[in-house]
Amino acid sequence: MTTVYADFTPDTQAWCLFAECTSVKKFIFTEKTAKGFANTTSFFGRFTDCTSLESIDCSNWDTSKVSDFRGMFYGCQALTAVDLANWKVQNVTNLSGMFYNCKALADVDLSGWNMLSANNVNDMFYGCYGLVNMKTPKYSTVEIALYNTFSVMKNGAETGEVLIAIPAGASSSYTLKVNNHEHSYEKILRVQLRGATSGADTVYEYEICSVCKREINSRVISDYTGIVQANNETGYWYYCSNGQVTYSYTGLVHVGEPWLYIEKGRVNYDATTLCKYNGTWWYVEKGRIIFNATTLCKYNGTWWYVEKGKINFSATTLCKYNGSWWYVHDGHVDFSFTGTVRYNGSNWYVEKGVMKYKV
Repeated sequence: MTTVYADFTPDTQAWCLFAECTSVKKFIFTEKTAKGFANTTSFFGRFTDCTSLESIDCSNWDTSKVSDFRGMFYGCQALTAVDLANWKVQNVTNLSGMFYNCKALADVDLSGWNMLSANNVNDMFYGCYGLVNMKTPKYSTVEIALYNTFSVMKNGAETGEVLIAIPAGASSSYTLKVNNHEHSYEKILRVQLRGATSGADTVYEYEICSVCKREINSRVISDYTGIVQANNETGYWYYCSNGQVTYSYTGLVHVGEPWLYIEKGRVNYDATTLCKYNGTWWYVEKGRIIFNATTLCKYNGTWWYVEKGKINFSATTLCKYNGSWWYVHDGHVDFSFTGTVRYNGSNWYVEKGVMKYKV
């Protein structure tokens, strides 16, 4: 027997209904049966030890009244994927051992689940050594017990990790218990930097454990252009274009509200300088444009007059800097000038560019 067509009116508690159907590879449920689950309260052990089961279409089941999923797919060693994303599980309290020892299970989508009522998920995915992608519940107050599922063991060596995809709207943090050790994961939806095997620095996106710094759900963002942070101890921020760090770039980049100064591909938060962008020279302080600054700034050996964040090349005035007043002519300090300057309705004596006294 390889396929079973199920057409019946379900009971409210059909415990272990198909348990140990070891030769069945596929279950097909009619629409009548799928809707008939509307009054079922327990799926306990329903497919326990169906060791040959590879496929089951249960995406349209009405599970809104179910409270018990214990051991539902316990021992289904050949099951590779199951679509449960649309199940209504708001009344479920017990999911212990639901996928226990489903060794071939690779993909699980629980992103639409509301698990606020759940209080027992012990060994829910115990022994799921083939699990490579899991979308976690949007609403949950319990830990998803992924015992022994983070390491994929082949020939005695660790070759991979489970990738956890956190759905939009999920909590900003969650806890996974791995081999009885808790790991708290922060939902970090920023793009970070990691060296690729090709030698290029490539943009990745992932979530990260706040305790052990384990990265999960890593994926390349090849079309990203913007500022990214290195995922190493330096914490440096870099400018990337099309997913790659642009070490050849020195200039300004607009990131949200601030304009940042990039020097050889990296944000230089220590820089106080002038930088040309779209024909205008802008004043940079601590790595960002200061639009309200009126000051002097030295650049390439010349002290330039900055007014409202940019060089005013036509300015002839006096400007206070570091406790002294300096004579500015044509936008820069004129150290050769000695004479009288009129400023704010008064005459001032200037000697070698420095204001001395009121005349």
